[in-house]
Amino acid sequence: RPNKVVSVAMEGAVRARRGADSTLVVSAVERLTHNVLRCLSDVVQHREEDRKQSRVTPAAVLLFEPCHSLVQEHGRFAAGTDRQRRLHFAAPHWRRLARLWAALDAVHRLNKAGRSCTQRELFYRAISDCKELFGCQSIMDKALRDAVGALQISRPHLGIFTAEKGLLAGDITFQDPSRFYVSKAAQGASGTSIGEAMLEDDQWIQVSEKAKWVLVVEKDSVFQHVLHSGLLQLHPLILVTGRGYPDILTRRFLQKLQRIAPQLPQLYLGDFDPDGVAIYLLYLSSCPQLKWLGLHSTDLPQLRACAALPLRRRDAALKASLRRREELQRRPRIAQELEAMERKFELEALHAGDGEKSHMALTFIPQKIQNSSWI
Repeated sequence: RPNKVVSVAMEGAVRARRGADSTLVVSAVERLTHNVLRCLSDVVQHREEDRKQSRVTPAAVLLFEPCHSLVQEHGRFAAGTDRQRRLHFAAPHWRRLARLWAALDAVHRLNKAGRSCTQRELFYRAISDCKELFGCQSIMDKALRDAVGALQISRPHLGIFTAEKGLLAGDITFQDPSRFYVSKAAQGASGTSIGEAMLEDDQWIQVSEKAKWVLVVEKDSVFQHVLHSGLLQLHPLILVTGRGYPDILTRRFLQKLQRIAPQLPQLYLGDFDPDGVAIYLLYLSSCPQLKWLGLHSTDLPQLRACAALPLRRRDAALKASLRRREELQRRPRIAQELEAMERKFELEALHAGDGEKSHMALTFIPQKIQNSSWI
């Protein structure tokens, strides 16, 4: 007999609407549990026969590794590699299996009630039932990752959402169907959070015909500076930030913008350092249409020499790691920029000492876009 491996492939049946999702998730969890119990029963029944013939027939759960860099707008499951991992029902895996089923139980109960929650809320639900299994949030996150890999259903379709991280502003209007109001992102004093509801229906987002491009900035401080500089009033655009390394929702939102407004070029502006390159590559893995507006080595003469910062040990290690990445080897111009990073410059250096007038927002960015100075 072959090894008993339990797997549930549900992705083709999963739909974007939570009502349909909940029913399918409940069915998937119950089917996986039923198959495991049947598998274990079979192993126990044949244990004596296997012992006499000196063979082992272990039961195992088949896990597919989810890939968080291969983000898709609809949020469906994407495997990181073709490799599959077997989580055997054996002593070394008892605790991990217990955590997996505790996560599956929490997901099952959540979907049985037709509800959704954040990963943080799921953690507190879990520790209220079995505190000894989950000492911290990261352990719950790993168990949820196993659940996603076992069911082959993405986390959003399980009804588990991350906290909102990304921000947007500019010539775009959205409707929150749960609150029945319409808001223009440009009206927000500090930007509008990018939430799951924005991805549900194309009719809930209206991109202004005046918008000319989408500008993605690396971090929140630059986002706030550009937002309050007056650039959005002079040049209609949509301003987005993932506030550092972008979350899945921000990248899915950019994918949606590319689909519903393909005429708008999407441009990335980040620091001239290895992290700036790494963040751009992470965006690029999900949003291949995104162009790198800067900072580039050709922009450095505009910066004061005193703004240069030395590469730290972590920066040097990241630079060396980026050199080995396949996607960088396919893009020689980005590789050249990385090699030029003997020192690092942050975007804030462009407007340091400008007073109320912003050289970066009102001069540097418009000129770069007008001259098509992107990679």
